[in-house]
Order: sequence, then structure tokens, then C-alpha cells
Amino acid sequence: MFLISLGSFIVSASALSSGWHNSTPAQWSATEGSQAAEPANPSEDPPTEKAEDKATLELSVSAEELLRQLDEGEILGPDGESLTPERKKALREALESGVVTTIDDPEPTGEDNGDIVVRAPKPRGSVPGDFEPLQSFNPNDIKAFGVGNVGELLDALGAEVSSNGGSSDSNAVVLLNGKRVSSFLEIATIPTEAIERMEIFPVEVALQYGFSATQRVVNIITYENFQAQTGLANGSVTTEGGYETGRLNFNYFQIARDTRYTLDLGYTRTGSLLESERGLEQPDGPPDLGAFRTLLPESEGIFFHGTVNARPIEGVSSTINVRVSQNDRQFLIGPGALGPVIRDFETSDLVIGAVLAGQIGRWSWNLFGNYQRSRSDILTGEIDGVAARDEASFVDETVDLNALASGRIFKLPGGPAIASVRIGGQSQNFDSRETPGDGAPESSASLSRDVFDNQVSLDIPVFYRKIFGPDWIGNLSANVNYALSDLSDFGAIETLGYGIVWAPSDAINFTASISRRETAPTPQQLNAPLITTQNVRTFDFNVGETVEFTQLFGGNPTLQAEERETIRLALRLKPFKKTKLIFDIDYLDSGTDNPIAAFPALTSPIELAFPDRVSRDQAGQLVSINAAPVNFARSYRKQLRWGAIFSRSLGDAPAEEQGETMFFGSREDLENSLPPGAIVVDVEPGSAQARQFDIRASRLRLSLYHTVIFDDKIVASENGPTLNLLDGDAIGNEGGTSRHRIEFQASVFKKGLGARIDANWQSGTVVRGIPIAATSKVSDVQFPSLATFDLSLFASISDQFSQDRLPGWLKGVRINLDIVNLFNARQSVTDTRDMTPIDFQSPFFDPQGRQISLSIRKVF
Repeated sequence: MFLISLGSFIVSASALSSGWHNSTPAQWSATEGSQAAEPANPSEDPPTEKAEDKATLELSVSAEELLRQLDEGEILGPDGESLTPERKKALREALESGVVTTIDDPEPTGEDNGDIVVRAPKPRGSVPGDFEPLQSFNPNDIKAFGVGNVGELLDALGAEVSSNGGSSDSNAVVLLNGKRVSSFLEIATIPTEAIERMEIFPVEVALQYGFSATQRVVNIITYENFQAQTGLANGSVTTEGGYETGRLNFNYFQIARDTRYTLDLGYTRTGSLLESERGLEQPDGPPDLGAFRTLLPESEGIFFHGTVNARPIEGVSSTINVRVSQNDRQFLIGPGALGPVIRDFETSDLVIGAVLAGQIGRWSWNLFGNYQRSRSDILTGEIDGVAARDEASFVDETVDLNALASGRIFKLPGGPAIASVRIGGQSQNFDSRETPGDGAPESSASLSRDVFDNQVSLDIPVFYRKIFGPDWIGNLSANVNYALSDLSDFGAIETLGYGIVWAPSDAINFTASISRRETAPTPQQLNAPLITTQNVRTFDFNVGETVEFTQLFGGNPTLQAEERETIRLALRLKPFKKTKLIFDIDYLDSGTDNPIAAFPALTSPIELAFPDRVSRDQAGQLVSINAAPVNFARSYRKQLRWGAIFSRSLGDAPAEEQGETMFFGSREDLENSLPPGAIVVDVEPGSAQARQFDIRASRLRLSLYHTVIFDDKIVASENGPTLNLLDGDAIGNEGGTSRHRIEFQASVFKKGLGARIDANWQSGTVVRGIPIAATSKVSDVQFPSLATFDLSLFASISDQFSQDRLPGWLKGVRINLDIVNLFNARQSVTDTRDMTPIDFQSPFFDPQGRQISLSIRKVF
């Protein structure tokens, strides 16, 4: 027997007793597409097999490349002749059979019975376990988005990284090099140039990292060595005028294998936008009332962010992450005796995060600690130099500490079972103080909550394709997870989930899961102090008019925990090996007992369900609403999201397959990675080889997702009305639920020039008004369908000209032109009289309208 090492693959092949060699040198490409490296001499033949001996041949070639060479007759036997059909078949089966066990497992699965066994170590920074990524992106894919950092990249991906989990926490969990971070703030500003690859995983992977299975997982893998300083200047205006913004940002980022440094400085400023600048119709009052109310406040903000990651001792990684920010905003909230009533917000935030991580045997461990403090000071009143203004301050502090351990606990024929255990605690404190300007007594409140929680998750590989069981079974794994939290001010809540993942082939992946999750109300929802606000405006669906009322807002100590049960079925298809075409189908069926919600829009069903919350006079006019949060009795939702993603290179070159090209952060890294005797060849600009690199770096990318809601109902209260949000009912001023929603993205990129268009469409809804006994008025409110388009154009100057002819100040420069809401489309709401109620005028939904933004970004 002998071993042959093929890059990330090691083939143990007793069936190929005479061995083989690769007759064609491998080739590497740098990220800039300007360099290639070739071994000086072809690989030599491996030694012949000896029963007591094993030999290893190192070839930096992917399995996909070897399959191509096998098909084209480029792989020869040790005698220099073509392989026999039997040896070709055996080698093909070895390369196509997939991974049996990772390279860190010293013992292959199964007995040595002459079968070919393939063992593959996962690439650096990979997520542990048997989950395959739903999508993988290399530097060329990422460059085609025309964005500058990780946060902007996730925004551009949109629907592809959000889950169909049926809960509010649908944003992705983001990892760095396969590891959990203290918070997303730690990695949000990492420049995209530092990313070697990015992977998107299904929601079940979140359990391994101590999260709930409601969020997709995005793994960002950076180069081992990278350094860049990045400056950004951005300005934007609205085509209707009245609102301008500006932003300056500096970022320093460095990775040197086991160390990482980040420094961010940022400044933003926006002007105010008045209701009068959008021509908003006003209710009864002064004709110039719009000049005393802002749609968007004037604001100014500054922030500092720093991260240090290092190895203080061998085998242990540590990270410290600090962010400090200050933001000031000013609102105009109406006319006063001498001028506008002004509300000033001053908010300061401090976030400190720390992570310790290491490995003990086959178990990885992590300690996470976070401290967050947010202080808001609010001044309300006229600035006349005489009367005192109302003062309020709020301080919100949270401290949490979590320990997470993941590792293999036993071995099955399908692979090792992996367990993840998280134990943690959290302490929250919320203090408020209010001092009225009229000399009334000061009031204060203090809320706190201590939480102890733990979670355990177990991933069990049942079958593994071609190794255990019939081939048609494929890969089959199961997962079970349980979480228990004890809240000092509420009690215990639980989460239980289980599911399976089945991949009968590389082209098909099916996931099924069931979960039952309890969620407690927040301390503010339970015990916030009562606040009374006069002259609040709302649309009263029962009388078809915009009215002013007195709002009472505070906590509701009778709130119960909501209990959500979710069934999820997901199917992903990759029908073609050499074409990057992916189909997604994701079905969700969820039901919730006691769902917690803010007090909803005032429709007749809501008033019937909560009659003690609404006060009217004898004429039926609204007087006051107690808007504390409520528990509905039950809610139901069934929805399907399906879509397709297509990507390819532009030109005659075939679409780049993963593994054909290796990417490096620098020429030095490229040279260090080559085998002995390899040389680096610079590609001449304009040459045929350079054009091939340009083609391979180009991208055309299309994605289309359609969400259809089959059922969305709420039982407002026990024995109360049922609200059908798809047919005439609503719980918010944005209308009911749109039955259909479409998200489309198209992007094209070649030789530094790129364009991307994002389109979103939602179907229309209607809210039906039903008159109450005191009045005969009724009004249906129509929310028509709406389509919006965003356009982004960008140009990387360095890719347009030869580097020796380009002035230094233009090197590394990219210019972006973005147009948000390209056609200035806004929601147009009308009632049965074909009139727009005051509260539903289009600028309230989208104050800016069409917005044009210009950014200049330079990498130093």
C-alpha cells in the first residue's frame, strides 16, 4: 500500500498498486490576477507499493483539477503510458467519493479491505463538523459586490444571509476564521480585501456556537498575513432637496498569523428634514405647522473602535474589543409660544468585549465577556433663555459572561458525534430619571434582571455516503438541542429542538427541523414606569380620521412568556457540477401562544379585544389609549421562500470552480507557499494570459427570491376576534401582511468596473374599518403594491491603468455612485373616498425619496 497526497486530499489506494504521476505542472494565481507560479519540474513517480512501507507524494492540485486531467488523459501510469480503464475508474471513484474523516483523525474509518479511502483536512478557518456550506465566495466573487467591509458585504447579500426562521432575530451569526467573536462590531469594519473566502451555512450550525437555530451562519476567512489602511469620504443628497449627509472614516487593519489589529475612526453629520420641505398636509392648526416638525432630525456622531487579537500563551487566543461612540440628534416636535419645541438627544455608548479561546485535545473552548453601557440625555422644550426645559436621562447597562465548549464525544460509522455546551449568565440594569421643567417633582425608576442560562447541542452523523449503508442513502445526520434560562424577575424558560440533514448526493441537501422556544418579556416591557404624552396623532380606523389623543405608555407586569413552535423544511439543489446555479426552497409553519407585541393600530377588532385600553367620549371620539405591550392569545403563520442564484465568469473562460485558483494576500505569501524549485512569473499587461485572468476575475451574478405567505392570523384574545392579516386586518400603521414579496439582485463586474441593481416588490394590502356603535363612519384603507430599485456603480481605478503609469494618489482608489430608490417610488395610501389620510402621506413612509450618494475610497 502507498499514500498519495493531493493538496487537501490523501488517497490511500491499494487498488492502484502501480501508482501514477501528474504529467502537467500545477499553477497558482494571485488575487490581483497578475502573477502565476509554476514548479520547475514535474512531479516524480511515487515508489512502488510495499506491504510494510508507505510513501507520500505532495501535489498542490485540487481533486477537481485531477478529474479534469483524468478525463483529458493527462494523468499517466508509472510506465509513462495511459492508465487502464480499471485504474481510471478506481481513481475517479477515489476522487468523487467525498470526505470520510478529517485529517486530524489518526485512524481511518472502517477496515482496510482494499477499498479506496479519501481523507480530507478542512481548509484553514473552516467550521467544524459535517455541515457543508450553502454557498462559498472567493475574492473575485466578493470584489464584484463593490463594497468596502464585512458589514457592507452582508447588507449587499440581503436575502441570501437572512433566515426564514419566523422570528425577529433573523440576522446572520458571523464567525471569523471558524471562531465566534465577542460581537459583530469586532469584525464589521474588516476590509473586503482581507477576505480569502466567505461561506454561508444553514441555521443548524448556529447551535454549535451557542446560538439558537434561527439564524444562518456566515464564516469570514481572512488571509494569514494582510495589512491595509483605508480612508473613505462619502456625501449624499436627496433629489427633492432638504436632506444632506456626510461621512468620513479611517480604518487600519493588520493580520500577522496569530495576531490581529483593528483601528477605526469615524465621523458622520446629517441635516434635518422638515415636514414643510415635503409639502405634508397638516391637521387643524397654524398653516406653517410643518416648519415646526422634523421628519428626520439633524444629527452628528463620532466613534472610535479598536481590536487587538494575540496569543498570550501557546495554544490560547485572546481578543479585546472596544468601541466608544457619541451621537447628538435634534428634533422639532411642534410650535411653542415663542418658537419651535425642540427635543435634543445626546447618546453615548461604550462596548467592551473579550474572548479567550483554546483547544484541549479534541475539544475547543471559548470564554466570552461583554460589557455595554448606553446613556441618553434628553432635553425638551423651547429655547427662550427663561423657562427650564424638561430633562430625562436613561442609563442601560448589560454585563454577560459565557463559556462554550465543543468537541467529539463518540464515534459512529458515519463519523464523530459533536457536542456543544454553553453555560453563561447576564446582568441587566436600566435606570431612568425625569425632571419636569415646570417645577413638578422629579421621578425615577430602576429595573434589573439577572439571567443564568445554558444550552447543549448534539450533532450525530448517522450515515456517510459510499462508506456505510447503500449509496442512495447518502449523508444523513441528526441534531438535538436544549436550552434552559432562569430569569430573576420572571422565572424559567426553555427551548427544545431537533432535526435532520440529508444529502443523498452533492446536488441535493434537505433539512427538516422542529423547535419549541419560550421567550420572556423584557424588563422594560414588564415594569417600565408610566409616561403620559399629550396630543399624540394616530389614524383611527373606526372613524376613518387622523385624531389626537392622550397616550399612556409603560410596562405591563401581567405579560406572559410567548411559546413558539416552528416546523421548517428546506431543500437546496445544485443540479450542475460545472455551473454555479443553486435553487433554494424553504417552508415554515409556526404557531405561537401568548405572542408579545406593542399595542397595535386602533382597528375595530383590536378595540373589541382590549376594550379597557381605549377611552372614547360620548360622541365616539378617541380620548386616550393605554399603549403598554400586550399578549395576544395565539398567532399562526405559514410561508414559503424559494429562489435561485446563478454566477459565472464573463467571456470564453469557463466559470471558475472552487479549488482551481488559490488566492494570496501578498506576493510574499504566494512565494512562501510554493514547493521547492517553483518560480514566479509576472504576467505582462495586455497579454493573452492577462486577458484570461481578467475573464476569470469577472462576474455575472443573479439572485431571485420569492416569499409567499399562505396564512398569517392572530387570535387577539381568548374568545376574542381573529385577525387575518392577509385579508383586511392589521396590527400596525404599515397595513396588513403582503402575501407576496420578491427580492431580485443582478450584478456584473469586469476589470475593475461594476454595477449592481437591487429590486424589491411587495403586493398590496387593505385594512377594513368597521364602525363602532357610537358612529356610522367607516373607512377601508388601501396599501397598493410597491416596487423599489437601488442602483450601484463602481470603478476601481487601479484596474483600469498600468500600475507604472498611474499616479500614486490614484492607486487603490475606488469610486462608488449609489442611487437609492432610483424611480422615487413611495407607498401611496388611500381610503374609500380616494383620499390619503394625514398619517399615511408618502413622506412618512420614506422621507428621503430618491437619494444620490458618492463615495471615494482609497486603500493605502
